[in-house]
Amino acid sequence: MMIKDYRKEIMELLASKEYQNLSRFYRPSIFEKIGISRLERVHSEFWRWMLDSSESHSLGGYPAECLLRVLLVVDENKVSTALKDENVELFKRKIILGEKMVIESNVSREETINYNSSNKRIDLLIKMKIKNMNKVLIICIENKVKSKENDEQTVAYYEGVRDIYKDANILYVYLTPKSIETLKNGVECECKDFIQIDYQLLTKHILQPVRIKINVEEDRNLIENYIRCLSRPALEDSDDVDKGKKAERGYIIMSMDEKEKVLLREFYFQHKELLMAVISSLEEEESGILNEFFDGLPEKSSKDYTKYEFDGKPYNKTRLMWAVAKKYATENKDVSLDDMKKIFDKNKVCSKSDAIKNNEKSNIKRWLTKPDEIIKLKNGEEIAMSNQWTKALVDEFIRKKQKNHIKYEILELEDK
Repeated sequence: MMIKDYRKEIMELLASKEYQNLSRFYRPSIFEKIGISRLERVHSEFWRWMLDSSESHSLGGYPAECLLRVLLVVDENKVSTALKDENVELFKRKIILGEKMVIESNVSREETINYNSSNKRIDLLIKMKIKNMNKVLIICIENKVKSKENDEQTVAYYEGVRDIYKDANILYVYLTPKSIETLKNGVECECKDFIQIDYQLLTKHILQPVRIKINVEEDRNLIENYIRCLSRPALEDSDDVDKGKKAERGYIIMSMDEKEKVLLREFYFQHKELLMAVISSLEEEESGILNEFFDGLPEKSSKDYTKYEFDGKPYNKTRLMWAVAKKYATENKDVSLDDMKKIFDKNKVCSKSDAIKNNEKSNIKRWLTKPDEIIKLKNGEEIAMSNQWTKALVDEFIRKKQKNHIKYEILELEDK
């Protein structure tokens, strides 16, 4: 087997303009330098500053108007319901067309409300005066950078804010790094009256326009640093570091700037072969590096992260099918390679020798061929399983397993 020497390609990559451009973009932000890049309170404080019309950025109500446009596009029905006592059609038309509508936007952090005899602190509470509106608009924002909702926080905020601001129009917002494109049931939080948005939306529809519009150089630098803070992978989570713990999510990326996407595309297409070789080598090691890498990316609906439980253990799609095949081959002494192809999938099972040959022909290893991954049948045949299982194929196997006399219990796990 010929092994390609990639040293020249690596040297060319390090000297390339694409690499240098990305290196400049990914220099540490001020947030990372002082160890606060993933603290929820820091992100909440940034958005308090950004959305308050009286702050130093001198943008007035423009950022707040951008936020209203985001909410209107994400869930027009909830916005219309909240503003049912106003001329909502006039408001929607003017805000979408970019007219100046916010007269004043005052933002407070950690405002305390009482719910069931206990005090709850709201991450961000915005009070807006809007043209042609009779009532003040209240926007309650629950900001989750890494942690999940606990103690029915959103239910408490919904009830508490509604009780305090009886004469106001109220919108409830649940902000997370998780892409709203991946949501299956509307919103993740307990209270379904919230509108869920993600940091990618705020980057695209608030930070990027503001970066162009702002005139104060010091504040523009702050915004540039914040955008880099969101897009640069955080190797450790600041909340955990404060407590002396290692990060759980490690490489979490909260959003990506359009400028960054262009740089990454240029970098990828210029050095595609070398990057594919890197991915292939990580896949060969099977040490969890790739899973850790993909877990840190902003989630998109095209990427499926479904997990399953089998024999009391969680598995991704590929590892599930390998574990089931391994157990089936161990328990059935008369099974052959042809039988395994019929039971699992003729395109996802092959002989060890064919799998090795296929891997050698491609930069990406599509077959599990490490010594401890090869499945030995009782008749002496050695087989390999593909690592290219889709959710559709796995679900089809689960539906047909009874017909194939496989009685194993396989459960699809809910997203955590």
